[in-house]
Amino acid sequence: MQQETIMDHGRPPEPGPACDPPKGIAPRRAWEVEIDVHLKTDGANPNFKIVSQMPVDPAGNIVFENKHRPGFNIRFNLIDETGSSPPYTFPPQPKVKEACWSKVGSNCPTTASWEVFDPQRVENSNTTLLVFNANPSPALGDFKYALRVTKDGGTTYCELDPGGVDKNGATS
Repeated sequence: MQQETIMDHGRPPEPGPACDPPKGIAPRRAWEVEIDVHLKTDGANPNFKIVSQMPVDPAGNIVFENKHRPGFNIRFNLIDETGSSPPYTFPPQPKVKEACWSKVGSNCPTTASWEVFDPQRVENSNTTLLVFNANPSPALGDFKYALRVTKDGGTTYCELDPGGVDKNGATS
């Protein structure tokens, strides 16, 4: 019988060596990850900060190494510190696919693309964006993504361009 450890709020622990499954047992759930996005200034070159418990590489890219789980459910929590009125949010649910573009490689996406992150829904008055990263096998490697926030319901956007690395592929 497999024992399941219940964590705070029912979320599994962050990926790491202590979380490797016992040999011969494949985990059934994707990792649940929270990433806070602090928007400090807006404009053509917005100032923002990404805060997460996920590991980062020397270039500051979040590393997605899923330890053979079937991907990552990621919650991007937007904290607008610009003082803007109205505040920045992710676009509404009918435009959720416009909230995050992702592309394999070292160039930030400049057009709609969902090669890595699949935007699923917005919550909390559009301040939380949920995306899925399947982290397929073979591993995708380096990728870039654009979080796209808006003050006008998705007519115009302020684009935030962090990066990431998909490491080990899904359940292989």
